[in-house]
Amino acid sequence: DFDGDEMNLHMPQTYNTKAELQELTYLPTQIVSPQSNKPVMGLVQDSLLGISKLSSKDTFLKRKEVMQILFSSDFDQEKVFKTLQRPAITNPKKLWTGKQLISVLLPKISYKGLNNLYNEYEVLSDGSVFIENGILIHGSFDKKIAGSTQGGLIHIIKNDYNHKVVLDFINNSQRMVNSYITHIHSFSCGIGDTIADGNTMKKIMESISEAKDSVKATISDAKRGRLERLPGMTIKESIESKIKLSLNKARDVSGTSAQKSLSLSNNVKNMVLAGSKGSFINISQVTACVGQQNVEGKRIPFGFNERTLPHFSKGDHGPESRGFVENSFLSGLIPEELFFHTMGGGEGLIDTSIKTSETGYIQRRLVKSLEDCSIAYDGSVRNGNNNIFQFLYGEDGFDATFLERNKEQELNKLHRFYVEALKDNNILEHYANIDNNPVVYAKQDYPSANTSYSNTEELKKEYEEIKNIKIDNVVYLPVNFKRIFYNERVNNRGTIKNYKEISKGRKEIENYLKELRIENKSLIERIKYSLSIYNILKNKINLEGYKHIIKRIRNYLQRGKIAYSGMVGTLASQSIGEPATQMTL
Repeated sequence: DFDGDEMNLHMPQTYNTKAELQELTYLPTQIVSPQSNKPVMGLVQDSLLGISKLSSKDTFLKRKEVMQILFSSDFDQEKVFKTLQRPAITNPKKLWTGKQLISVLLPKISYKGLNNLYNEYEVLSDGSVFIENGILIHGSFDKKIAGSTQGGLIHIIKNDYNHKVVLDFINNSQRMVNSYITHIHSFSCGIGDTIADGNTMKKIMESISEAKDSVKATISDAKRGRLERLPGMTIKESIESKIKLSLNKARDVSGTSAQKSLSLSNNVKNMVLAGSKGSFINISQVTACVGQQNVEGKRIPFGFNERTLPHFSKGDHGPESRGFVENSFLSGLIPEELFFHTMGGGEGLIDTSIKTSETGYIQRRLVKSLEDCSIAYDGSVRNGNNNIFQFLYGEDGFDATFLERNKEQELNKLHRFYVEALKDNNILEHYANIDNNPVVYAKQDYPSANTSYSNTEELKKEYEEIKNIKIDNVVYLPVNFKRIFYNERVNNRGTIKNYKEISKGRKEIENYLKELRIENKSLIERIKYSLSIYNILKNKINLEGYKHIIKRIRNYLQRGKIAYSGMVGTLASQSIGEPATQMTL
C-alpha cells in the first residue's frame, strides 16, 4: 500500500561487503530456514491450487494438452520420454494422467506422506502420497506436500540433492501448473460456491436457536440465584464463561454442517483443501454464521448506561446485545451486528500498528545484545570478550538448516528379535529370506558353519551393546535414517551373510563421530539402532546397499556440522524477533 511506503538501496562499497552480501542474500542458501528447520519457500496460491488439481486422480489429459504443458518449461527430455512414453489409458482414446506429468518434475526420490484429504477409512481417496524412484504412484499434492512444510517434498529434495535440483523443481512445477490452469483447467469462484442446501440451513438455524435458549436459561438461573460458581471464578465470570461456551458451540456446529454440505467440486472448499487460501472458519462465516465478536477477549462490554447500543434495553445480557452475529456474510449483517463486527475488527488494526513498533524495538535490542556471538574453533559459542555462552552450539553442534525430524523406532521388536534369534537360528533364516518365500530362500547360498557360528557371536556381542538403549520419541538430527534405508531398499534388495560386515560399518560411523567431535547421545543411540543386525535384516538390504548407507550417513554428518565463526547471535535474535512480530493478542 502506498501510504508512505519506501524502498532503500544499500550499496556495497568494499570487497568484504560484496562477499558478505553474496553469501547472505544468495537465494539457494535461503530455501531452508534455521529458525524452525523447515523451508520458507514453497508453492503458494495459484500454483498450489493448480498442482492440487493436476495431481488429482480424476485428471486425464489428451496428447495435445500434454504437449502444450510440456512446452511451458525446459524439462529433462530423457525423463519426459521414459515417463510419458505410454499413456495411462489407451482405449478408446489415448489419455495421460496428471500424475504422469508431475512425475516429469520429480528427481529420483522416494517419499511417503499424508495430505489434507487423508482419511484412514477411505482407502481409495487421494489422501496418502507415495512416490517411488521419482514416479508419483498415488496421492494428490497440497500445502502439506508441496508447500513450505517440514518433511515436505521441497525439504526432502533440498536435503537429498542440492539447491539446484530443488530450485528447478520449484520453477518448473510453477510453469507447468500455471500452463495447465491457464490453458486447460480454468478456475473461478462464485456466489453459488457459498450457498448451503435447505437441510443444512435448517440445521444451522436450529443450532443457533438452541444456543440462544441455553443463554436465556443461564441468565435466568443467575437472576434467581440458582447458578453455581465455576472453580476459581466469580458469579459474573461464571455466567460469561457458560454463555461463551454455548455460543461457540453454536458457531462450531453450524460451521461443521456448512462444510459437510459443500461437495468436493466446490471451488471455495478446493482452495481450503489445497491450502492455497482461506480456512474452514472462513467457509462457516460466509455460509452459516459469523459468530461472537470480541473486544479484549471478552464479549462486547456495556459502553454507556448499562447497555452496548441504544437499540437494546438496559441490563440486556442476551447474545444479540453483547455482540453475537447470527447472520452470515452471505445473508448480510443487520446494523447492530455490523457495528459490533467493526468494533472487533478495529481492535485488530490498532493492535497491529502498536505492536509493529514495540516488537521492532525488542528485536533491535536482541540483535544488539547478541550480535558479537559466534562459533569459536572449539565448537563453543562466545562473544567478543571471549565469554562462553554455550559449550556446544545448540547442545549438539549441528547447523539447524540441515536438521530433520526422526520419529520413534520399534525398540520392543528389536529386543524380541535378539532374544529369539539367540535361541533359534531359523529366525535369522526367516529375516534373510528376501521374499519371505521358502522356495526362493532354498535357492540362495546358505552361510557356512563357520559363518553361522561367527554370526551368533556377533549377535551376542551386539545385543550386550544395545540392549539398554532408550530412544526419544522425536529427535532432530542431520540424518533421516528411515528415508536412507527406504531408498536403498528400493534399489539394493538382498541380505548380508556375514554379520561382521554390519558391525564393521557401525564401528566406522562411531569412529567418524569421534573424529568430528560429536558426542550426541540421541544420535549415537539412533545409529546403534539403525545400523543393528536386526534393522539391516528387517529392511532386506544387501552389502552394496549397506556400504551406500554408511557413505551417505558420513556425508550427512559432515554437512550437518555448524560452520566455525558463524554469526549465530544475530541468527538467534532474528529467529525470536520474527515470530514476535507475527503474534496477535
